[in-house]
Amino acid sequence: MPKLVEITNNIYRKQPTQADFLRPTGVLADAIVVITAEHVSSRVVETGFKYDTGENQLEVYLNGQYIRTYEWIEGQQYGEYEEWTNYSVRFAQNYLQVGDIVRFRVTSANYSSIYSGSGSGGAAKDIQDLIWNLNQLGKEVFGDNYVFNYTGNPGTRTIGTIPANTAEPDISDYRTWRTAIGGGISNITNFTQCRADDVKYIIFSDSNATLFHGANLKLQGGADFTGNSGDFISLIYDGSVWYEMTRSLNS
Repeated sequence: MPKLVEITNNIYRKQPTQADFLRPTGVLADAIVVITAEHVSSRVVETGFKYDTGENQLEVYLNGQYIRTYEWIEGQQYGEYEEWTNYSVRFAQNYLQVGDIVRFRVTSANYSSIYSGSGSGGAAKDIQDLIWNLNQLGKEVFGDNYVFNYTGNPGTRTIGTIPANTAEPDISDYRTWRTAIGGGISNITNFTQCRADDVKYIIFSDSNATLFHGANLKLQGGADFTGNSGDFISLIYDGSVWYEMTRSLNS
């Protein structure tokens, strides 16, 4: 039985043995992650090593079962995760549970060289890796829908619209949001699908949206806040609770 080396309190890496490299599919990278509440919330799980995205290198197992990356076949999406960065994957919503065991593997059968940067192939690969990582950095700052534009034009940045009549809207896609104009009253008690340290900005389009102070939203003075057109509030998330940072009354 190969030895598992503890990297952190929930990440373990298999220690390679000579037998791994004598087999046709020698194991070059092998890590195990025990899923935490933060993983369930963000859906992003770190592999513990670098791999090349889009090259079919990575094998992912959940509780011992092999699972597949997203694929589109005749307009239908299949699979359970996407290759998020060179160091992580993001799972489908509501797919992970606390205590699940995720195993990541890269074998010699599916392994391409990590170029040093010399020559055209190496430079191209390094640039591709840089683009992936810049794209992830943009998602961390501007929201999950951000796309880095490597042609020199500005990246894709959008102000989202919070749907009317939604008590717990998903605001993960963008950093800045507007409340819907009309469409009914929105009594908002929480914002979902976000990660610890996320900062979000909310612009009020009219007076139909109210943020309710409570277990999930901690607002100034411990009071609910109904904005008017042009009002603004900023919030920061600690992984379970949103806290008001600032507000501006501009109506």
